Amino acid sequence: MKPLARCRGMVALALVAAACVPQVAMAQELINRRDQAQEAFLATPQGIYRHYCAHCHGDDAEGDGRLWATELSPSPADLTALKADKEYVIAVIRDGSAAHGKSNLCPPWGRTISAENVERLAQYVVSLGGETSQPRSSPAAGAEPVREPFAWLLVAVLLTEILVLWRLLRHKKEGSKLVP
Repeated sequence: MKPLARCRGMVALALVAAACVPQVAMAQELINRRDQAQEAFLATPQGIYRHYCAHCHGDDAEGDGRLWATELSPSPADLTALKADKEYVIAVIRDGSAAHGKSNLCPPWGRTISAENVERLAQYVVSLGGETSQPRSSPAAGAEPVREPFAWLLVAVLLTEILVLWRLLRHKKEGSKLVP
């Protein structure tokens, strides 16, 4: 009886290991899709703003961000009331606000954001001050939201594993009835 039980254990182990191979491939596919979605999100100035600035300045750029805006001293600037030229905003984004005599809470983004994207972001921030009727949180025109497919393969693998383990355990119980 012992060799048969070891054989069943090895079969169960092999099935579990084989079930992991598609899951690894699926995980890599999800990572690739996440990277593609991030690239698409950061392709627009609004996406760059939402990724780097909205945490403190808020989605509507009024200085009421979702993370620490109420706890920061001084509170983040209301960018909709900003009256500055594009070159100054580029310098503040690139060098950080402390380098221009403001709060030290806004970090220098010059090493993180490319020069082209800093310029696009600055243009967007300057446009926030002059336009109040434009919806700011809407996605770019023509951009579709990224939708992740339901993981049917994962569900099928899990159900197969449950079925195999159930059958192995059921056979074990029936086998114990035969042994006195």
